[in-house]
Amino acid sequence: MMADAVAAGQPITLALKPMPKNDRYGGVTADKRGRVTEFGLETKARSLINGGCYLVDSQALTDPLRDFPERFSLELDFLAPMAREGKIAPSIQNATFLDIGIPDDYATASRILVKDNL
Repeated sequence: MMADAVAAGQPITLALKPMPKNDRYGGVTADKRGRVTEFGLETKARSLINGGCYLVDSQALTDPLRDFPERFSLELDFLAPMAREGKIAPSIQNATFLDIGIPDDYATASRILVKDNL
């Protein structure tokens, strides 16, 4: 992911996970120029999803967020506009994806972390 971030030279790099059948998450698109362009697309077909892992230039996050309200959606209120401006690079990652907001995935993550002594 770091290599993708350095190569892209964008303020934000986002881990994207390919899903053969995406019936649970909002889809994400990336263009041929290597930029994330949209979030939250409704799809039941094959798509990329937000893997929830970001590499961020601290200035890219700190300065714009000064004017945000105390509560906001990072993805919808911050990342989606950054994507429309072409400031997010994709990093396709095909590692195991766990959604720790789902009880079964959370339990699996706990087992993996204990097993790997993390």
